[in-house]
Amino acid sequence: MPRQKDFDETVVLDLAVQLFWTKGYNGTSMQDIVDHLGISRSSLYDTFGDKRQLFLKALHRYQQQQGGFWMSKAEKSDATLPFLREMFETALLEISEDPLSKGCFMVNAAVELAPHDPEVSQIVNNNRCQMENAFAALILKGQLTGEISTKKDALSFARFLFHVFSSIRLAAKSAIEPDELEDIMEVAFSVLSPD
Repeated sequence: MPRQKDFDETVVLDLAVQLFWTKGYNGTSMQDIVDHLGISRSSLYDTFGDKRQLFLKALHRYQQQQGGFWMSKAEKSDATLPFLREMFETALLEISEDPLSKGCFMVNAAVELAPHDPEVSQIVNNNRCQMENAFAALILKGQLTGEISTKKDALSFARFLFHVFSSIRLAAKSAIEPDELEDIMEVAFSVLSPD
């Protein structure tokens, strides 16, 4: 009879998200993982596999939580600009309140690992496509109501906004001032304004 686990896998995975998000993949040692997660190495390997497998599971978890939250809100939103502004302003608030300047776990993984890890690259690209498609559906609604410019198609605007949003999250890791990030956001929104 297999031994029953004395820990909640979801809680441990959330702790792994925070650890990798803060230290990155290469900056996190196995000892960091054992210490931070509070489980033995054998339990870690039995449940999550090695460090890389744990990282991939943590990245999927982050995508489900963060991306899923915003995509669900986008689908339910009737007004395009208020939703998009809320999303950007929430990101700016999180950046200003984060003393560790972690940025975005998905963006961090894209920069650190995606160029040489096909599996991480696939997760990052799947996340990008899902977010762009959710944005595009919302922007199309805004174009039909006259809220958003029709100079470009909805998917082009969605790609632009996704990359501006990602860039803002990446900039959070540097010493950029909040008012500079707000300037970037306002210019992005000015592009969406109808003539």
